[in-house]
Amino acid sequence: MEPIATTNYQTKKSTLVVLRPLLAFVCLPLFAYILLCSPTAQAGKAEAVASSMRRPILYPLQDKITSILYSHPAVREMKVGLYITSLKTGQVLADICSNELLIPASNQKLFISAAALAKFKPDYSFPTIIYAKQLSAGGLIIGPLYIKGFGDPLLVTEEIEALAQQVKEAGVRKVTEGLVFDDSYFAPDEENEEHLGGDPSVWYRAESGALSVNFNTITFVIRPGSKVGQKPSICWEPPSSGGAIRVINKATTVSRSPRRALTIARHFEDGVNSFTVSGQISIRHKPLTLYRAIKAPSRYAAEVIKEMLRQKGIDISGPVRPGIVPEEAKVICIHRSQPLSEIVASLNKFSNNFIAQQLLKALGAKSKGAPGTTEKGLAAIRDFLEESGLGAEDFLPADGCGLSRNNLTTPKKIVDLLTFMQQKFEYQPEYFSSLAIAGVDGTMRKRLRSPKVQDRVRVKTGLIDGVSCLSGYIYSYHDELIAFSIMMNKNRNQHHICKSIQDKIVEFLLDPK
Repeated sequence: MEPIATTNYQTKKSTLVVLRPLLAFVCLPLFAYILLCSPTAQAGKAEAVASSMRRPILYPLQDKITSILYSHPAVREMKVGLYITSLKTGQVLADICSNELLIPASNQKLFISAAALAKFKPDYSFPTIIYAKQLSAGGLIIGPLYIKGFGDPLLVTEEIEALAQQVKEAGVRKVTEGLVFDDSYFAPDEENEEHLGGDPSVWYRAESGALSVNFNTITFVIRPGSKVGQKPSICWEPPSSGGAIRVINKATTVSRSPRRALTIARHFEDGVNSFTVSGQISIRHKPLTLYRAIKAPSRYAAEVIKEMLRQKGIDISGPVRPGIVPEEAKVICIHRSQPLSEIVASLNKFSNNFIAQQLLKALGAKSKGAPGTTEKGLAAIRDFLEESGLGAEDFLPADGCGLSRNNLTTPKKIVDLLTFMQQKFEYQPEYFSSLAIAGVDGTMRKRLRSPKVQDRVRVKTGLIDGVSCLSGYIYSYHDELIAFSIMMNKNRNQHHICKSIQDKIVEFLLDPK
C-alpha cells in the first residue's frame, strides 16, 4: 500500500506544482479583495491608519515624559498637550499633542508681557500728569487741578504719597475748584463682567482704568467688637476724601465659632461703591483682612489722591469730578511709574490679572491710538507675533490675563514664544527675571523647594477651574537650557494631581540622563 500511496502523493504534488501559478493569479487577488475591501476590513484598516497617525513621533525623552505624564489614571480623562525643546541644540525632546488648541489660563500673561517689553522697552515708565491753567506765585490755582492717568499699573499708596509731595514741591498750596480727573486714555471697562465672567467684585477681577490706585481694589480690616453682640469695627485702605465708598456694617460679634462667615457684598449706584459687611466674627478672632474690587474706579482713585494732597497741606475746595484736560492747561508735575521691567516682574511672578489688563489697554493705545481697548490690545499682540515671525494663527486671545475660558493657544506656540524671547538681547534678561523662581518666589514659592531645583527653574503658572498649566525655562545639570509647556485642561479641578505631575516632569528634565 505504501508504494501506491507514494505514487498518489507524487501525482498530487506534480499537479499542485502545475496549478500553483494559476492559483496565485486567481486566488491571491481574491484574498486581497476580501482582506482589504470588505466593510469589516475597511473599518479595521481605517482604525489601524488612524492609530498610526495618532502614534507620537519618538523624540529622545518621549517615552519617559509620556510615562510620567500618564502615571496617574486621572490624566487619561484630561485634555493634555506638551512640548519640550532644547534651546542649546534646537532639538525637540518631547511632543504630545503640541498643536492642540487649549485654554492657557495665566500662561496667557507670557504673551502680553513679551509684547509689552518689545513695544515699550524695559525702561519705559507710565506717566501720571498734574495740570492747571495757571499757578500764581503764592501757590494759588484759580480753577480746578487736573490729573490725567496713562495706565500706571503700580500706582499704589506709597506712589500716591510721592505724587502728592511732587505737587507740594511744585508750589501748589490752594485750589479753588476741586479736582478734575481725566481717564480718557483708556475706554471704559464696560465689558468686565461679561468678558471675564464670575463675581466682578472679587479682587482678582478688578477693572482696568487709565487712572487707578492699589490695583483698583480696597482693603478691609475687620476686628471683633469688645463685647458679644456688638458690631465689629471696620476700616479700609486707602482712605478717600469723598463719597465714592460707603460701608454698611451688618455683622455681629459672637462668643464662639460663627455659624455664618463674614461676607462683603458690593452694590454700585450713582457712582458710589456700597459694601455691605454681613455675618459673624468670633470675639477671639484676630483682625480679618478682606479685599474687594472697585467699580468705576477712576473717581475713587481721584478721591484718594485728593485726600493725600490734603494730608500734604494742600487745600482743595470743591468736588472731584470727571473731565478732559484743556489744551491751554500747563504741566505742574509728572509722576513716573516704576520701569516696565519691574511691572512685568510683578505681573508674571504673582500672576496679577489687573496688571495684565492695564498693559493690554496701554499696548492698544500705543499701537492703535487712544483710547486703549481690549480689542486694540489683542490686535497689538497678534501684530507682535506676526512681526516676530511666530505667526498668530494658533493664538486665539480673549483677554490679557487668562481669566477668560475663550483664550486658546497651543503648547508649541508658547514654547515658540519662549524660544524667541530667549534670543532677543534687548529684553531677554527682563523677561527671564519676570518669571517665578521655583521654590523661591511668586506663585512657585511653595513648589519644587528642593535646593537642587532652586535657581534652575523659572516658570509661569496657570490655574483656573478645570485648567492647570506650567511653562517656562529649565537649566539642566548638564548645562542645557530647556523651554517647555505643559497644558492640562478638563482636569475636574484635580489641580494637586496636575501640579504633582508637572513638578515630576520638571525634576526629570533637570537630569534626564
